Amino acid sequence: MLVPYSCSISMKTRIITVLIALTLVISGLQAQNAYELNSDWKCISVSKVTSNGEKISNPSYKLSGWLQATVPGTVLTTLLNNSSFRIPSGDE
Repeated sequence: MLVPYSCSISMKTRIITVLIALTLVISGLQAQNAYELNSDWKCISVSKVTSNGEKISNPSYKLSGWLQATVPGTVLTTLLNNSSFRIPSGDE
């Protein structure tokens, strides 16, 4: 009579542990391919936007006239860094 291959409980636990570890390693490698969302942001006054959200969301949408946004930052820092706004001095 042939006896099918069997593992002890501790061997099964080790195999499961190794498989989980491999899954975590592979997941970690995939996570390194994630995109950082801290650059290439653009900003424009809403009064100058003539297209709807669907068109603007398209990667081929041309962003001519849009300012390079400061990230991290605020709308004010973006305007200051693009010379679109100046802080008046105390003499003005």
